[in-house]
Amino acid sequence: MTRIGFNVAEGGKRSGKDVLLCAIFARMLHLHPNRLHLIGGVSSGAAGGIILEGDGFGLLHHFTLPDGTKMYREGKYKGKPCVYVETIKGEEKVIIIAGGDKVTSKNYFQGFGFGMIYITEANLCHKEYIKECVSRLGASEDPKLFHSLNPLAESHWYYEDVLMLYKNDPGYNWEHFTPVDNPGMTDKKLKHFIRSIPRNTVWYDRDIKGLRRQAEGLVYPHFNRTKHVVPTEARHYSRHYIAVDWGARNPFAMQLWGLCENVWYMVKEFTYVGKEDGRRFVDDYVRDLEKFAESFRIEGVIVDPSATIFIDTIYRKWQVYKADNAVAEGLESTATALHTGLIKINDCCKVTISEIEGYMFSEKHHGEDAVIKQKDHHMDAMRYFVQTTKITQKYINNRR
Repeated sequence: MTRIGFNVAEGGKRSGKDVLLCAIFARMLHLHPNRLHLIGGVSSGAAGGIILEGDGFGLLHHFTLPDGTKMYREGKYKGKPCVYVETIKGEEKVIIIAGGDKVTSKNYFQGFGFGMIYITEANLCHKEYIKECVSRLGASEDPKLFHSLNPLAESHWYYEDVLMLYKNDPGYNWEHFTPVDNPGMTDKKLKHFIRSIPRNTVWYDRDIKGLRRQAEGLVYPHFNRTKHVVPTEARHYSRHYIAVDWGARNPFAMQLWGLCENVWYMVKEFTYVGKEDGRRFVDDYVRDLEKFAESFRIEGVIVDPSATIFIDTIYRKWQVYKADNAVAEGLESTATALHTGLIKINDCCKVTISEIEGYMFSEKHHGEDAVIKQKDHHMDAMRYFVQTTKITQKYINNRR
């Protein structure tokens, strides 16, 4: 095993982990003997947004002079997207950018050797990608590996297959962070962020306390009919979306969402349960959609991305968005939306309400955030709506 300097920053969200690692990585770039380096994440976009940009405190910030002069340029190196930076020694260093969410991601940089590698959200990347990154440091004159990560379940593969391998290595450095450690968080921003995460949930333990926790029990334990369910009555909705969870043999679910005074209401729901003795075609569901939309002015129809034929059928008439199906992130976003009052549910949506109260994490997927796939079709549609419209991200970012 290659002896490397392995630096891990783990902890809550918005805790300044990447701000610190970017500053260290930039300093090391100025001094490092190798020319070629790598940054990565779940996607190249994530790596660029978090590491390069970093809300103004990313890597590029450290290669911008006080007068605004840029000591970097974007380009390509042997066909790979990269950033060229000029060091204080006048040397040019190359930073290749590569996403790592798939097993094939490791093939992207095979044949390359890097001096240093910095991976953000490392425990969300594919295991083979993470392993391959280590092997790419084999020829480095001063091998350095940087990982930032938000905590997951204690039994997640990353802790045993990566951290445990280096735990007793003299080059291993691990540090725990919480939002309190972020020097850019004012007291006002910190309080707002903490209040946006529901207490007594796996997300509060992970995002605020920075602890490794297995998701278990009810997905939305903070759901309360008194707080989240409202009477079905006429309101002035300024915007409308329809969210669809596709099902031909499985139930087909739709939800109409309306915005009124900065709150998104689930106005009504539709459920069709397929019958074994009968056949239903896409056109039947299209007619259901048209009737469900009635005279409402629909801004967009958010559809289960697996429903390709349905999407191809309705896109000529409707503005269609393929749903963001990031499950773990979507569950957390929906929990935050409920907790902060960004969404309410009309009491006519009885199937949705019943599903919420019985929606459970699965115990079979140890180390992962997975739900029991039973009576969850409106839960999927609700998650599609919240995650695709990014209403919780906007809520938090607008008050930063």
